[in-house]
Amino acid sequence: MLCSTWTVDSDFVRTAIQAIGLGLLVLGWFLVNRQNNHREFRKETRQLIDRTREHVATAVETAAKYQSGAIEEKDRHVEGWKLLLALYQIRGSINALTKKGIETGACAHPYIDLKICITGADFMTAEWKAWNPEDPRWLELLAASNKINDTLEHIFIERFT
Repeated sequence: MLCSTWTVDSDFVRTAIQAIGLGLLVLGWFLVNRQNNHREFRKETRQLIDRTREHVATAVETAAKYQSGAIEEKDRHVEGWKLLLALYQIRGSINALTKKGIETGACAHPYIDLKICITGADFMTAEWKAWNPEDPRWLELLAASNKINDTLEHIFIERFT
């Protein structure tokens, strides 16, 4: 006889259905966990970029006070150190982004431009003179801060879109 009958044990079917259900549960957990990890990474990166942009704003604000001569002679040195701290915080935030695996090479040139513009050749020296309102360095300061902010935003968009 060429024809044979197949019989399936009901325990086997029940066990197979339970195994498939468990496998789908594990697969679902894996996918949801992966999405949550990606969302957290994106959120942490956004926070780092926002913090870096806040440091840039602080540096520009402090530089404006310092370079305009709006602070008293006795407080100028303190403001100079605050400005150096803000620049260090910008660099630290960019390094933190790099450690998270974000490519920040594009930030190097804008950061250097900002640092050079803010500090200049006579920063915190006895030869320092306040910038006059028509000084082109004000526009350079604005351009440098905008460039680093735009670069940070571009890095975020490139990474997560």
